[in-house]
Amino acid sequence: MNLDTLIPHRPPFRLIDQVLDHAPDWVLTGATIEQDNALYDAARGGVPAWCSVEYMAQTAAVWVGLSESAAEAAQPAFLISARSVQSSVASFSLGAMLQVRVDVNLIDGPIVAFHGKITQCVNDEWQTVSEGEFSAFRPDSLEDYLRLSDPQHVAQAGQGAL
Repeated sequence: MNLDTLIPHRPPFRLIDQVLDHAPDWVLTGATIEQDNALYDAARGGVPAWCSVEYMAQTAAVWVGLSESAAEAAQPAFLISARSVQSSVASFSLGAMLQVRVDVNLIDGPIVAFHGKITQCVNDEWQTVSEGEFSAFRPDSLEDYLRLSDPQHVAQAGQGAL
């Protein structure tokens, strides 16, 4: 599967490498930590674990891309919350192989709640290293949403309400 057709993220900001498996309510992606990763921290020798949410969010974007018709271009969604995200490691080391699984918990119109889990291969065994809940918002019209969210538009709308 070509990630370019599924998600709007592009290297070096695309953190995931491939789609490993999927079903209607979940998706599993793979990622390898490389130095050309936009979040790579040379002082740590890897990517900080607090970046787990972005790995999960990009995997959720793959789920959205898989859920849409092939004729539609990949459209961005907006992360609106992250809760109970915990990591058992401080960072993902250079060369680490990760699997990122995202399960859909709830769909409420343009808002989708997910559970994400990152596992890492250590001594030929996959171990959970990060897990959490998050949600995203996907507007019906990205152009309208961005136009209406423009600070100048918001200020003008606020003045009219007085």
